[in-house]
Amino acid sequence: MVRMMSRNAPRDETIQLVEAAPNAVLPIGWRLRKQCAVTLPASEPEPDFAVVRGTVRTDLTRHPVVADVGLVLKVADSTLDADQDIKAPLCGHAGIPEYRIIKIPDRRIEVYTQPTGPVATPGYLNRADFAPGQFVWLSLDGRSWRTCPSMTCCRKAVAAHTTKQRHSRRHLTRERREPVGPGSRAAALRTSAPMNWS
Repeated sequence: MVRMMSRNAPRDETIQLVEAAPNAVLPIGWRLRKQCAVTLPASEPEPDFAVVRGTVRTDLTRHPVVADVGLVLKVADSTLDADQDIKAPLCGHAGIPEYRIIKIPDRRIEVYTQPTGPVATPGYLNRADFAPGQFVWLSLDGRSWRTCPSMTCCRKAVAAHTTKQRHSRRHLTRERREPVGPGSRAAALRTSAPMNWS
């Protein structure tokens, strides 16, 4: 048995919403990759998202390299410190033009631009923070493209998770109040066939 880290519902929902949103605003010749490798000079990270040049067939024989990448995006909850202190300098050192962090707890987007390249203290020269309702611009091929309002994805994800929790609590409360006896719903649940975990 392999012990795995528990999944975070707001983070998973945010990833799904980001995946569904941006392709409509990306210019022709660019596409979104989710949790796939990007080849940097010193490493090969697998960011949550990367906006890369080319088609699916472009990457059949190799991963995108720095020249192919317009944006790297991380969805951060418990990983925020590592995304800021380790992965942002890594991308800045490689020369990735733009690096973003969607901060779920704060409902903010951090946008890093102007990479330093391979200097003693690598990173980005410019950082801008965007609040809910603000538009975030993405620069590709020398042109700026307006993406969805910042944190729309996070706001929807957190709201959806909260709604699911409410429904779950109501369902459990209703079951506790139901009578227990022959023919009751609770009795039927207890006598149903066990789940197969193999």
